[in-house]
Amino acid sequence: MAVKNRLGSLETVLTGRSACPKCKKRLKAIDLVPVISYLTLRGCCRYCKKPIGLSYLLVELICAALGGFVVWKFGLHFSSFSLFISLSLLVLAGFLDIESHEVDLWIFIAGVLFALLFQGMGVSSWQDMVTVLLGGTSALIIPAAFYLLSRERWMGLGDVAFAFWIGIIASYPASLIAIFSAFLLGGIFGIIVLVTKGKRAQRRIPFGPFLGLGGVIGLLWGQRILDLYLKLIGL
Repeated sequence: MAVKNRLGSLETVLTGRSACPKCKKRLKAIDLVPVISYLTLRGCCRYCKKPIGLSYLLVELICAALGGFVVWKFGLHFSSFSLFISLSLLVLAGFLDIESHEVDLWIFIAGVLFALLFQGMGVSSWQDMVTVLLGGTSALIIPAAFYLLSRERWMGLGDVAFAFWIGIIASYPASLIAIFSAFLLGGIFGIIVLVTKGKRAQRRIPFGPFLGLGGVIGLLWGQRILDLYLKLIGL
């Protein structure tokens, strides 16, 4: 995954108007109701009638599910809202990685900042914040090594930034479970693709979605998985 340095697009997101990706017609509020608008319009633009892609619906559904999980696990607080924003940006970055192998830099910056805001509201000392930053650092070590050793053939710089992001979300030591889960899921998917498609398989499989999944696993169940593992090995 590559990072597109287009910070100017952040202004477009904050102040611009949503438009159809095909005809560029500006959309009205009635066209932007999550899930409902997509289903009502049957996945097509109200104006040009062309399909607008299933990915929009999937992003909305996944974000809604994540919102429910966040409220269920962390309650309804401002810190939970910060986490939800970070996770929603994580979903968006994953889908952009699938579609174009590129993610705008501002998405990573905003996602990490909201993750730090979420973690920062729960810290009581500087040691707690060091633990959070250690989570990001520990998660990026392996992707950074792959990036440097392969000269971006195995992993892109965006994957390194992605790994740091999920490490902040999960915090240390759950960050270790997050990155392990990402590689495990990505490896399983890669094997399935190679077996089913053989030489027709893509040379580079988007790793961003698996990093995102790993981050969620680390956040929700990372400490529990780590405790179970330590118990199994007798530590």
